[in-house]
Amino acid sequence: MSESIKSKFFGAVKNVNQKVKDLLDESTSPCASPAVRMMQKPPPAAVSDGNMEDEIRALRLICSVQKYEWGKPGRSSLVAQLAESGATDEKIDDSKPYAELWMGTHPKGPCYVLLPGNKGHLLSDYLEKNTYLLGDALIQRFGGENGLPFLFKVLSINKALSIQMHPTKEHAEQLHKRDPKNYPDSNHKPELAIALTPFQALIGFRPLIEILNFIRMIPELRAVLGEETCVRVEKGMTGPIQDDQLKALKMAFTTLMQADHATLLTQGTNLFKYFKAMSTDHKNLFQEHGHIFLQLWEEFPGDVGCFCVFFMNHIILQPGEAIFLGPNNPHAYLKGDCVEVMANSDNVVRAGLTPKFRDVDVLTEYVDYSQGPGEDYKFPLTHDNDDVWTSYYLPPVSEFGVARTEIPDANAIYTLPELGSASILLCLTGSAKCSIAEENIEKGTVWLLPANTEAEIRILEGPIVLYRAFAQV
Repeated sequence: MSESIKSKFFGAVKNVNQKVKDLLDESTSPCASPAVRMMQKPPPAAVSDGNMEDEIRALRLICSVQKYEWGKPGRSSLVAQLAESGATDEKIDDSKPYAELWMGTHPKGPCYVLLPGNKGHLLSDYLEKNTYLLGDALIQRFGGENGLPFLFKVLSINKALSIQMHPTKEHAEQLHKRDPKNYPDSNHKPELAIALTPFQALIGFRPLIEILNFIRMIPELRAVLGEETCVRVEKGMTGPIQDDQLKALKMAFTTLMQADHATLLTQGTNLFKYFKAMSTDHKNLFQEHGHIFLQLWEEFPGDVGCFCVFFMNHIILQPGEAIFLGPNNPHAYLKGDCVEVMANSDNVVRAGLTPKFRDVDVLTEYVDYSQGPGEDYKFPLTHDNDDVWTSYYLPPVSEFGVARTEIPDANAIYTLPELGSASILLCLTGSAKCSIAEENIEKGTVWLLPANTEAEIRILEGPIVLYRAFAQV
């Protein structure tokens, strides 16, 4: 995010804080502390209850659910809970998986604007006819005919997603032109995932020494790679030239991903039995990696992706922690719930842990072979000292950013600052009255907030947790 945009963000927040402070100074309640910015009895004028027909207003959205087989079943899925609470008009079937909630204008999972009496118009059509909602800055950067440049999601993961990467924009266009059936989307897909619960993933390549140690110490992995390859890889990885080290990593990973299935099945079964016995004996050798291998082999027996645990970093994000995935970063989400925002795309190159189309040659040729510890992939938050309630995730792309607001107490007043782009607001918990919404903001409700518009909210039930996706324009 540019310095001018940050200034606009945090300047708006400071103005809001001063406004709330002025209101607090008028309150005689003992709760009226500037530290928490509470109001025991907020004045009725703080939130408009009048006719909003001629005013700019927030639009309630009805969103789409994806029932991929890796999703959590029924109401155990956060996606299903949000869907049932108001994000969709779905009737929840506890026998089905609920994997993703899509909030945006992507044709594969469109949103509708909720109008009196019906779902109303497709959000993409509505925005095309009412481009002022998008904002001039967004239109100048991305065009008004394409809707929102970002896709906002919630994921509830019960079973590992595929070993995958997302190509650059140029490469995405080439893949789409060459193979539109398997690459139906021509846009790139940088993405940011923010953990809502403890969230496990494989991401990026481990430090070379860790990979080399696994190759040295796991005979089943050596058997899959072949002894000749192992010798060449060890020579390259231990050499002084960095380019030779990365070439050795590419050789090892490509050999693994192209390995004979019969060999994979035999060696994987042997390794599964070994780790299973180890867990019974309470030994700690390879404990973490053995546990993950067991999980993956039970979900995808015989799949080459199970062996990727010895090449890729395993990380566990705690709620609020995030990872950013740029072009060609290898990754696989394993378990947990997260908010995810990305460029408006569904472009994926897969190579393991999936029954879907795999393009091993493309992935092994173009994947980013940079290596390092998993902690390096965590993405930092941006804070403003004058706003204790909101944190920002501002990745180095213009298509999207995310604001996370958590307000613990009822009766608090807060103003969501105006942004240069339209934004989508998701309420995870709590409820609030909003100055530009005809209904209360409640758990599971999703809203389009127009560009260049402030929205003042009064908390009715706390804590309230809001996620807001926007374009960095």
